Amino acid sequence: MDLVEKYVMQAKLTNDLQNDPLIQAISLFVSSELDPLRKEIAKLKERLDSAEQRGLEYVGIFQRAVSYRRGTVCTHDGSIFIALEETGPNEIPGENPKWQLAVKSAKPKATMA
Repeated sequence: MDLVEKYVMQAKLTNDLQNDPLIQAISLFVSSELDPLRKEIAKLKERLDSAEQRGLEYVGIFQRAVSYRRGTVCTHDGSIFIALEETGPNEIPGENPKWQLAVKSAKPKATMA
């Protein structure tokens, strides 16, 4: 059997399978299950692209009266923290789970006497 004959047989088999009702039903089912996943993946890619474009933003020393966006980096008590999500006023790094410690201060925290 030469290459042309193999190609013709493969095309006929593919055509026969495409017309099979069971194959069509399976194809519709798989497609309906994959569509929500494709949409979710597209949303995640968009979020990732946005995060990669913005990156981290260092804003200096933490201020209690300020709200911070996700990805904001600040210094507090000599350590560096990153906001994991939006934070409101008085949500203090090291005391609130919305902040992640990135670099720990070499000095121990001073205690009030």
